[in-house]
Order: sequence, then C-alpha cells, then structure tokens
Amino acid sequence: MFNEYDQKKNAINAEKRKLTESFRNNYTNMSETEVDKTINILIKLSQQDTELFEDYNKKFRTILSAQKVMKLYLAETEFKVILLRELKANTKSGIAD
Repeated sequence: MFNEYDQKKNAINAEKRKLTESFRNNYTNMSETEVDKTINILIKLSQQDTELFEDYNKKFRTILSAQKVMKLYLAETEFKVILLRELKANTKSGIAD
C-alpha cells in the first residue's frame, strides 16, 4: 500500500517539477495569463497531493496505529534527508558525475 502511495505522490511531484522547470525556462516569454494558469495548475497539484495524503492516511490507519503511521511518515522524511545528503556529498566528490 505504501509503495502505491509513494508512486502516486512521486507522479504529482514530477508534474510540479516539470511545471516549475518550464516556468523557470520560459517565464520571460510568458504572458501574465500564462503565468496565472501555471500558478493555478500548481495549486491544483498541491491540492491533489493533500487529498492523496488524506486518503492514504485513512487507509494506513485501518491497518496501523496512529503512532506507527506517524513513524512511517517520519521514516520517509528522514530517508529522503539521508538520500539528499549522500547525493550532495557524492556530487561534491565527483562521484555523481
């Protein structure tokens, strides 16, 4: 179940990254209307992320205690922090090139 949640969350985050990267590369050529549309899409993606979190929280709570669910969220966050530190360290040392 967590893998399913993670895949859906990653898909939303990928869309956010794609959208922000597109803005970063094109904002000087975008009209105010296009930028506004981009913002609205970003808001909708954030809402989808929140809805996904709420939905899977309910699912997790059917099989795990609140304490275990919270530990799951903390473990996920800590794991990502560790990965980012390692990536940063490897990039500095030239390993990730």
